[in-house]
Amino acid sequence: MQSMSKTQVAPELAFSQTSAIPKHFSTSCIFAKAHRAPFNKNVDRSKTPLEKVHSDINGPLPYPSLRGAHYFFTFIDDYSRFMHLYVVTRKSDLYDCYEKFRKAAKNRFNTEVGNLETQFNQYDSEVQRLQSDNGKEYEKLGQIIFDRYDTHAQFTNAYTPQQNGVAERQMRTILERVRALLIDGDLPRQLWGECCQYVTHLINVTTSSVLPTGVTPYELWHGKKPSLTYIKVFGCAAFALTPEPHRNKLEARAKLCMIVDLPQNKKGYRLLSTTENRIIYSRDVIIAEMSQDTFPNLTFLERATPDPLSTSLPVQKELLPPLSVLRKHSQASLVAFDADVCSPSAKKVKTEDTLAIYSKALLLNEPIDLEEEHTLHHTIVSLLAVRYDPGPKIYMEVMRFPHASDWHAAALSGYGSLMENQTWTLVPRPHNRKVLQCQWVFVRKRGATGRVVRFKAHLVVKGFQQNYGIDYTEIFSPVVRKEILRLLLTLAAILDYEIGQMDVKTAFLNGSLDVAIFMEQPEGFASKDHPDLVCSLGKSPYGLKQAPRVWYHTFAKYLERLGFTRLVKDRCVFYKVIFNAPCYISVYVDDMLIISPSKQIVARVKSALSSEFHMTDLGGVSYLLGWTIERNRANSSIFIHQRSYTTNVLDRFSMLDRLPKDTPIAQKPVATDCPTDDETKTIMPNKLYRNAVGSFMYLVTGTRPDLAILIREISQYLDNPGLPH
Repeated sequence: MQSMSKTQVAPELAFSQTSAIPKHFSTSCIFAKAHRAPFNKNVDRSKTPLEKVHSDINGPLPYPSLRGAHYFFTFIDDYSRFMHLYVVTRKSDLYDCYEKFRKAAKNRFNTEVGNLETQFNQYDSEVQRLQSDNGKEYEKLGQIIFDRYDTHAQFTNAYTPQQNGVAERQMRTILERVRALLIDGDLPRQLWGECCQYVTHLINVTTSSVLPTGVTPYELWHGKKPSLTYIKVFGCAAFALTPEPHRNKLEARAKLCMIVDLPQNKKGYRLLSTTENRIIYSRDVIIAEMSQDTFPNLTFLERATPDPLSTSLPVQKELLPPLSVLRKHSQASLVAFDADVCSPSAKKVKTEDTLAIYSKALLLNEPIDLEEEHTLHHTIVSLLAVRYDPGPKIYMEVMRFPHASDWHAAALSGYGSLMENQTWTLVPRPHNRKVLQCQWVFVRKRGATGRVVRFKAHLVVKGFQQNYGIDYTEIFSPVVRKEILRLLLTLAAILDYEIGQMDVKTAFLNGSLDVAIFMEQPEGFASKDHPDLVCSLGKSPYGLKQAPRVWYHTFAKYLERLGFTRLVKDRCVFYKVIFNAPCYISVYVDDMLIISPSKQIVARVKSALSSEFHMTDLGGVSYLLGWTIERNRANSSIFIHQRSYTTNVLDRFSMLDRLPKDTPIAQKPVATDCPTDDETKTIMPNKLYRNAVGSFMYLVTGTRPDLAILIREISQYLDNPGLPH
């Protein structure tokens, strides 16, 4: 109005100096016109790597990845815009992801310090500032990294994602490209995790408008230009050479696979085998960037786009195109990784043996979950692939996974066993005692060949929450010693005794507790009428510290009532004379062998045990404790081996393709356990060297005592191993 008066637009609104509108705020106008303050677009960019890092989380995604994950985190360096992405199962994995990122960044600079600009050498390779949203997981991480690494955490205000614009915009870019790749190739939705990794790698090796012209994030991060010769279309066909131990002379020499990741820290592509439904790694592949329609076998995964409605009959497609088409395909190429891959730490190694060890070390970057399933079409089980056909982690994921009906039936059966054994009674929550939490654990029972024979669900109490002296005292429980078990099998073979095998269903639920322990109601089976009540345990479910001990004493007392006597040398071997014939029972938790010269005696003992406990009669022994037991009664012999386990271990640690040696150990063993160069010091930390030694040690205690001298030598370097080890 004052402006209109001054410009004579409305002269009737003339204001005197004394009657002018006072220059003060009107609260009514503030309430009516409040709006968001403008955001400063001139943000100062970092001058050095790790001066500032942007991070964000996305999820939960509606479909589990091949690893069973529902979230992913990103960490973006503000200076180079180089991005690390981690696919995880839960938000609480943020700290582990940050530690991986921090170590990767620290090691990257240490190994490439000679290639970086000299002005960066004065800076520490520790993150100075971490920018993120104000989620609880980030607030907790901020406190930890400030106390440990003096890293300052910066959080956005609520409902202000613009303050974390770099991470938010990059998250949008990732999801847009992931959707495009899945839809364009008609790929299963469960491949989103692999697709995210693929997109992240492409972003890192391509130019960006926020960086100097012609410069990629990879170049600023590593100090050298990336190689792009290995990049192939995500989801395209690849024919991987089948290793010689996995095929015979009449079988195909290659298998059809799908490329799901590019080579980064290892010299080989990550492939999804369409015939075995598992992840494999291979350096010898023929890649044909053809249509994804080549893969009709992935029926266990859901496609990214629904099939269009059609009234026409489906046309059956050939699994492979004609050979002439493959030969003429312009995109087909034989890939042999004899040159450096993109990873700057993957440098040339002079000798062939060292190269094999180096590739093996790179292959051990991520832990393997031994409880996850994969489909087995050969006798060789790949532990490296087990993680990519995961089972449910929590009860709420059951219906989202393959074999959902089997998992659900297993959970119902497990809960039925708990109720049948009167494991608990519902009581009001006590005020002076800790109430333990519990969780469903889903596992697959496998046979001698590694095939899944049963789906099982166990309700496991989180026993680490128990307090000594209140919830438990003694917890020791013996198991039969393996040398005694081998002796019993030897006697049975020589004397031609019968060997029966039995398994106890929900063994721990047969033992009664002598202390008061309280537990939350199990997920998915809480009482609808009394959800606030808790379980007062009368029996010992899995997870309680004293559960094995309670079960052992329960079973031992029953055998003593039947007239059996425990041996002095092994308290898990029981002996009795029945009808002038000896009978032995060996117990390893819930697995037991019954050895006697008479089938009738074995049958009577099985009947007596089944009358007291819920038992599974497994007939004659063929598979026990990971041992495959092959009996030849005509020759009075029993052959025990762990061929499947051995193959698993060799495959897991990338040793299946190594040539056999004439001696069990090198003629000139390594004399030192200390890495001598920067490259070795960078590669070896956090590798699974201890895991490998422990895996081979299990063979020594089982069926391969000849490896004892080898284990003795390599066990001397557990603290600080080098590449030769």
